[in-house]
Amino acid sequence: MLIIPFASKMTFKPVPWVTIALVAINCFVLFFVQSGDNKGYADAVRYYGESVLPALEVPSFADFLEKEGRHDEAKAIRKAPPKKIARDGFPIMLQREYRFMQQLHHEQWIKPDNARFAQWKAERAEFEVLLSKVVSEEYSFKPDAPEAVDMFTHMFLHGGFDHLLGNMIFLVLLGFVVERLIGSMFYAAIYIAGGLCAVATFALVSAGSGASLVGASGAIGALMGIYVVLFGWRKIPFFYSLGFYFDYVKAPALLLLVAFLAKELYFHFTSDNHVAYMAHFGGILAGALFGFLLTRIRTVPVDAMLAELEKSELGHIKPWQGEFDQAMGLVEKLRFDKAGAIFARLQEQYLEEHSLLQEWYKVERNMPAGENFHVAARKIMLRKPNSPASAGEVHDVYSEYIKLARPGPRFDRPMLLALALTFTERGFLDDAEKLVRHLIKKSAAADLVPLALSLARRLRQANQTEKAVPYLKWVIKHAEQPGLAKQAQALLEA
Repeated sequence: MLIIPFASKMTFKPVPWVTIALVAINCFVLFFVQSGDNKGYADAVRYYGESVLPALEVPSFADFLEKEGRHDEAKAIRKAPPKKIARDGFPIMLQREYRFMQQLHHEQWIKPDNARFAQWKAERAEFEVLLSKVVSEEYSFKPDAPEAVDMFTHMFLHGGFDHLLGNMIFLVLLGFVVERLIGSMFYAAIYIAGGLCAVATFALVSAGSGASLVGASGAIGALMGIYVVLFGWRKIPFFYSLGFYFDYVKAPALLLLVAFLAKELYFHFTSDNHVAYMAHFGGILAGALFGFLLTRIRTVPVDAMLAELEKSELGHIKPWQGEFDQAMGLVEKLRFDKAGAIFARLQEQYLEEHSLLQEWYKVERNMPAGENFHVAARKIMLRKPNSPASAGEVHDVYSEYIKLARPGPRFDRPMLLALALTFTERGFLDDAEKLVRHLIKKSAAADLVPLALSLARRLRQANQTEKAVPYLKWVIKHAEQPGLAKQAQALLEA
C-alpha cells in the first residue's frame, strides 16, 4: 500500500535549498562514493573462498551454533563442504554474527596451537581489509556493533538505484512542503534528528539479529510524521494505491499518521524481506512529536498554503465544468434529450473545446434519427485533423455514422470531398477509394483531378499499383492542366 499526501503544488519559491542539497548528496554518494561497492563485495567474497578461512571458520561456526542451541542451522552448515558454502553470501553473513566474530578475534575458536593459525590470522586480516573498502559495509549502522559515525552516515547510503529513487521521490514530495512551512534550519534539524530516532528504534528491535541499516527512509519518515501533524485535522488531498487500484481523496491529515504507523507495524510483523520497517516507524513517530512541539512554539503558515492550493485548483476548473457535470448526470439517468441540449449549447459557445463536441456526438448517437445526430457527426467529419489520433476519430465517426444514421446518412459534395481528402492523406485508402469513385460517378469535375492523382500516388506507395491504374488513366483523360496529366502519365509508366 502506498500513501502520498500532496497539500501544496511544487514550487521553488522560496528555493528549498536543504531538500535540493539532500537529494544531491544522496545521489553523489550512490553514484560516486559507493560506485565500487559491488566489485568490492565480489572481490572480498572471492578472496574468502580462495583462502584458508572457509576450512577453519565454517566448522568453527557450526560448533558455535551448536553451543548457542541453533541446532538446525548447525546441521545445515555441516551438510555442505566449506568451500561450497563460501561461494554464497556466507562470508558477509558471518560478519553479522557479532558474538561469534568477537570470540573469533579473541582466538577462542582458532587457537595459536593450530598448525595454520598464522596463515588464518593473516588471511582473516586481509579479508577484513578488503571488506572495509566497501562503503556500505563500513558505514552502515549495525545494532550489534554500533558506531557513532554510522548513526549519521547510514542516512546517505543506499542499496542500489531503485532504493535511492524511491526515497528521493518521497524526499522531494515531502521536503518541498515541509521546508517551505517550517524553514530550512528547523527542517534540516528535524531531518537529522528523525534519522537518529529511526536508528534508535531499529537498534531496539534488531539487536542480536545481525541486521544492518542503510538508507534515508528513516529520516524521510520523520518528514512524513511532521507533515501530517502540521496540517492537523485539516482535510488535505492524498494519493493512495492498493497495487491494483489507485485514486486520490481528501481526508484529515492526522488520519494519515495512524495509517502510516499501522502500515509499518503490519509489514514489520508479516513481511520476511529486509526492509527496516521499524526504522520507518521510529522516524514517523519522531517527526510527529517534533511537529507537535513545533506547533506549540511558533505559527506555521498551513492555512495560507492550503488557500494557495485551493486557488490553484480552482484556476484549472473550466468555466463550463458545472454545466458539463450536469449534462453527464443527465446521461447517467438516460435523459439524452436534455443532456444533448446542454452539450449543443456548450460546444457552440466554446468552439475551441473539441471534447464538448465529442460528448455531444456521443449523446446524440443514442438518438440516430434525430436532427442533432446528423449535425454533430457532420461537424466532427468536417474537422481538419492535425494528428493520426484526430484523423482516426474522423474515420471512426464516419464509419459509425454510415451504420447508425436514420433514415440514412446525409452527405453533400463538399463533405464527401473533405472526407475523401482526409482519408487519402491519412491512409484510410479503402474508404478513400469508395468516396472518390462515388464522386467521379456523379461528376467529372476538374476539382476531382488533384484528389484522384493524390489517391493514385498513395495507392502505389501502398503497393496497390493495380488499383491506382484506373485513377491515373482518369486523370490523364480529364486533367485541364498539362502538368497534372504528365504526372499521371509518369506514374503510369513507372
